[in-house]
Amino acid sequence: MNPYRIEYPAIISFSGGRTSGYMLAKIIEAYDGKLPDGIKVVFCNTGLEHEKTYEFIKACEANWGIKITWIEYQGKIHDERYKVVTFETASRNGEPFGILIDERQYLPNPVARFCTVELKIRLLDRYVKTLGAEFKKCNQAIGLRYDEPRRVANVKSNSRRNPAIFPIFEAKNTLPEIFSFWNKQSFDLSLQMHHGNCQGCFLKSRYRLDLVAK
Repeated sequence: MNPYRIEYPAIISFSGGRTSGYMLAKIIEAYDGKLPDGIKVVFCNTGLEHEKTYEFIKACEANWGIKITWIEYQGKIHDERYKVVTFETASRNGEPFGILIDERQYLPNPVARFCTVELKIRLLDRYVKTLGAEFKKCNQAIGLRYDEPRRVANVKSNSRRNPAIFPIFEAKNTLPEIFSFWNKQSFDLSLQMHHGNCQGCFLKSRYRLDLVAK
């Protein structure tokens, strides 16, 4: 069975990186070039991603003829803590992150990673709740590779409203295969790996943070 022909209803959690882009492409391919209505693609914007990430997401939409819903945190003072944005209106100066820090009055850290929890995991759950009864319980596809077993285990160990699935991991695809795929495409993410995800993430090594700063 093709691991990329995921059961639906399902949400594809798209980070805007090469690995999640590869997963998205393979899922589209598994459905003969067109995603079923029961599969939605969502990008959670923190406002701290690199501009090239946003351009890459836009290119995926245009080149593959798909709809990617962009959402971002707008604070607990709102009944719906998320809002839907677009490439043009998405925050680019860390606004969602800033709102969350103002609410918590302290910074996230390796022990309390509430940035990931609130700006991505719970935000996505809140959005999924608005999709109707069909998505009350759905799979959530996450782009983690076969050479990232520890990250897969960490996600599996945490309780989630919707079960996480890992098509790339199940297909046993690794980083060299992801790069090989993108080398054959007409477009790519124009960033080196240390620029991925939030630019100044505390989980990056000092060396990588220095590279980003430079």
